[in-house]
Amino acid sequence: MTLAEIKRRVQPGQVYDVTNHYITRTDHPAYGTTRRAVTRVTSNRFYMAQAAGGRESPIEWPKAAQVSIDADGVIRLCGGGVSQKPDEPFLTLTPVTGRSGQYEGTE
Repeated sequence: MTLAEIKRRVQPGQVYDVTNHYITRTDHPAYGTTRRAVTRVTSNRFYMAQAAGGRESPIEWPKAAQVSIDADGVIRLCGGGVSQKPDEPFLTLTPVTGRSGQYEGTE
């Protein structure tokens, strides 16, 4: 699947369990896995906020070779952190499925 096709799949309202492989400080709000909702998408980045509400954070789309999607819809982004190598895992986005696939206000 191409980067353009992956970008088309990421839409506002979708909820993902986002695993951050870059942040290692356990006191950081993005450490580990957090539930986040896509708030908006542009050609260069997408924005997410904690699914329970919270501040919106931008995520830059990496180069096509640094983005992949599994058959089950899990999206993997590599090389997005400062000083990361292009093949180092940055974020893993695991889709949260529900009746509509959209965030419905519960976690």
